[in-house]
Amino acid sequence: MHKILILSLLFVLFVIPANGATDYEKFAFYNNCKPFSLQIITLANDAKLKEETLKNLIESKLLSARIDYHNVPSAVKTNETLMVTAICIASAFPPCSVHTDFIKHTVTSYGIRGTTSTWTARKTTSLNRNSILSIASETVDAFIVGYLKVNQKDCK
Repeated sequence: MHKILILSLLFVLFVIPANGATDYEKFAFYNNCKPFSLQIITLANDAKLKEETLKNLIESKLLSARIDYHNVPSAVKTNETLMVTAICIASAFPPCSVHTDFIKHTVTSYGIRGTTSTWTARKTTSLNRNSILSIASETVDAFIVGYLKVNQKDCK
């Protein structure tokens, strides 16, 4: 019985990551807490949502979490981009969609550039400005939790 307890304890200490992050989370979010680019796209005229309103909401959340970022376009080149897109079409069902992606930019040894979306959250909603802001807030919150969970040692 003691052997099983000791083996279980060793498993917990050495196999399960200290910060509780899964391999997927490490792949999706890890960037050594370096600044990333922030890109916001709003195609939501039908919902009377301005890009600046969505931008202010997201920047406020990132600044509150003390996450460093650069607005796109920026002279600073980064390896990652957080892209938040709000799209509303009155005649569609559901009429509005918010996509939040964490995109990693890579260059192969042959010089070929590529991008990979390593984390994505997509939600749909009605044609209502406050509802769109609410789901954008939820998806950015989910990103912040995952990002800080993986990068907590480097984000001090």
